[in-house]
Amino acid sequence: MPPADPSASPLTANLPDFAEVKLADQEVAATASASTRRAATKRKRTEAEKAAERKKIKAALRRQHWAFSVPVFVALLILGLIAYRALTVADNERAKIFARLMAEGDAHLKEGLFDQAERFYQTAGEVDGYANNDAIALAVNGAKRARAAAAFHRQVNHAATALAHRDYDAALKTYDAALKMPGYFGDRSAAQKGLEQARALIQQEYDENFARDFEDAKVAWRQYHLSEAEMLFRRALTFPGHENDKEVPIYLGQIEKELGKRAGIEDAAYLEHLRAGSAAFVARKYTDAAAAFQAAIDTGYANNAAAKTGLAKAQAADASARNEAIYHEHIKIAEAALEQNHYEEAAKEFTAAQNVPGYAYDETAKTGLARAKKWLAPGK
Repeated sequence: MPPADPSASPLTANLPDFAEVKLADQEVAATASASTRRAATKRKRTEAEKAAERKKIKAALRRQHWAFSVPVFVALLILGLIAYRALTVADNERAKIFARLMAEGDAHLKEGLFDQAERFYQTAGEVDGYANNDAIALAVNGAKRARAAAAFHRQVNHAATALAHRDYDAALKTYDAALKMPGYFGDRSAAQKGLEQARALIQQEYDENFARDFEDAKVAWRQYHLSEAEMLFRRALTFPGHENDKEVPIYLGQIEKELGKRAGIEDAAYLEHLRAGSAAFVARKYTDAAAAFQAAIDTGYANNAAAKTGLAKAQAADASARNEAIYHEHIKIAEAALEQNHYEEAAKEFTAAQNVPGYAYDETAKTGLARAKKWLAPGK
């Protein structure tokens, strides 16, 4: 018997065909897939829209940022440029002030006004930004060296002038001071040569003075002016280098014998004053010598030629010594005033030095007066 047809079963009579079911499943699947794709597409579109929206927002924010930043940047740039220009102007102004002060210092240095030059250099160092400038230290040091050099050469010139005027003591002291002057690092050979020359000239003068007194004493001896001869012989022995001369003691011995013979003839008081005057003259105590010779004359002794001669010589020597002392005192004060830039006082003292008898044409006073007048205000 053939198998029964399942489709003929009453249970499956109303069921759809399998192919139809499969087709239906495919349609459902297709519908679901389309829905999924639409949903995915929608999601993608939504995400793209969101991304685009975010991009728009970012672009808007960037535009807002630049809209705010650019003016601020420009404003800050302008302010920076203004500040830079202000600083540049200030720097330029300080540089001009510094340069002007340094130039003033250089000008004073050339004029020999070393203190003023140093003050200008130091003031330049007080300008903002120039405290440690190397040029200032060099300039100040240069001014100090120039001052020391000028002082050295001034001393040498003064010594040379004193030497020319046969003021050998002053020349020796001044040359020696120049050699010992601190702060000068240049060549000091001029002072050393001058010192040696001064010593040689001093010894030459001693020799000349000895020879003169010795010859004058011999003339007085031959004329039998015993007191005068004794005075001159004794003074001749006081000159350095001639203290041990062999001839002078012989003459003095003969004079002593002759004076001993005359002691009983001449007035004792007159002879005593005469010998005291001679001793004082030899010791260069000219005031005492003049007083002693005058006392000899005052005794009334008739043959008083020796006393009169001694008095004249003592008075002349005393006046010369006094004038020399006055002259050197004026020069000393004038030089000190000149060093301190007290030009009016210096001019007054140099003029006073020229007014001392015997010093009207003195080169030291003349040169110093010219230097002082150079810096005096017009009309003074």
